Amino acid sequence: MARVLLVEDTPLLRWVLRTSLVMDGYDVSAPASSREAVELGRTTPFDVVITDLTILPGPDGFAVVEEIRQKYPSTHFILISAQADDELADRARHAGVERVIEKPFPIE
Repeated sequence: MARVLLVEDTPLLRWVLRTSLVMDGYDVSAPASSREAVELGRTTPFDVVITDLTILPGPDGFAVVEEIRQKYPSTHFILISAQADDELADRARHAGVERVIEKPFPIE
C-alpha cells in the first residue's frame, strides 16, 4: 500500500482529498500545517507527497518538497496550485516535482 503525505491547508479540500485517496487504497497522512508535514516527512518515508503551493501558515509547497527530498530523494511529488502557469511549471520541474495540478480539479 502506497504511503501518501497530503499537505493542504483548506480543511474541506484536505478532507475530500484524503477520503478519496483512502477509498482508493492509499495510506494517507494529512497534517493540518506545512510545519507538521515537514516534521512528519523528515521522520517517515512516503511514496508520494501531494502539496499545495500556498499553505498558511508556514512554509510553502516548495519548502515542503525541498525538506522532504533531502531526506527521501526517491519520493514522488505533486504540487497543486490555484495559479499554475509555465513559470510555476518550470520552477516545479527544477525542484523535482513530477506534476503540477491546477485548482479546481476533478477528484478522479
